[in-house]
Amino acid sequence: MADSGSYTCTFPNTAEPESHVKLVVGAAPEPSVATLNQTIDWALLQCVVRGASPKPKVEWQDGSGNILPAEEPQVSERGGRYDIILQTTVTKTDRYRCVATQEEINHQVHSDTYVLMNGQWFLYLQIILIIYKLLVFKHFNVFSD
Repeated sequence: MADSGSYTCTFPNTAEPESHVKLVVGAAPEPSVATLNQTIDWALLQCVVRGASPKPKVEWQDGSGNILPAEEPQVSERGGRYDIILQTTVTKTDRYRCVATQEEINHQVHSDTYVLMNGQWFLYLQIILIIYKLLVFKHFNVFSD
């Protein structure tokens, strides 16, 4: 950014009259996350970081903090600001986190999303229906005696 650079502070009449400081100015917007597509077996997640400076490292993590494999990030730069899009495909119900890390300014931001795989709901629904049928069958058998 425009104000980044090396600066010298002058302190007259002191034992050390000059001090040097390197200033790094950054922009760190929160990532935006979305589910682009989902089937009963998988979900395609997308993370978008817009206008970041300096360039962040963007990654997906699961609910346990494990880094997930992802497609190659799409990166564009304009005027020292970076837009990054990162996609990953997940296959289980969990909380997923997109993390943008700017090591140069020691800054990290993240956004979360929760994915519920439809196939798991289908399994739960089947179990409930089986229990319901058993209860109804038992109920009618009691009255038929």
